Amino acid sequence: MTTLVHVTHEAVQQAGGIGTVLRGLITARSYRAHCQRTILLGPLTEPDSAQPLGPDGEILYDASRSIRAADVADQLSAVERKFGVRLVYGRRLLTQDGRRASPEILLVDVSRPPERLNEFKRDLFLHFGLESHRYEHHWEYEQY
Repeated sequence: MTTLVHVTHEAVQQAGGIGTVLRGLITARSYRAHCQRTILLGPLTEPDSAQPLGPDGEILYDASRSIRAADVADQLSAVERKFGVRLVYGRRLLTQDGRRASPEILLVDVSRPPERLNEFKRDLFLHFGLESHRYEHHWEYEQY
């Protein structure tokens, strides 16, 4: 089974062109013929929203709301504990020109940086030479 993960700040809310591109791509017959599983990974932009996956979304996992309907609930819970983050997981309906697709959505609450963020940045430097301090003033760098 082919799985594709798209990392985007428009996993739920379309703010610009990439959301349109992803909707067209994910609903295309040729894409669906070659990719059986699509995951949109992005930030949880509205942590207190009643519909964090949008009005056409279905929440399958959100520990803060005691929702654990996903088959992967135990694994998501383990990630939350290990990295000190909140995750919201589910599905969202995408439509384009009569075509429909329901990709999985995984949102990470970025409103409170995890305790281990600096440790992660240190590892990026040690293993890849990435100097995080040069980019920390860009909100997207901190977010992703």
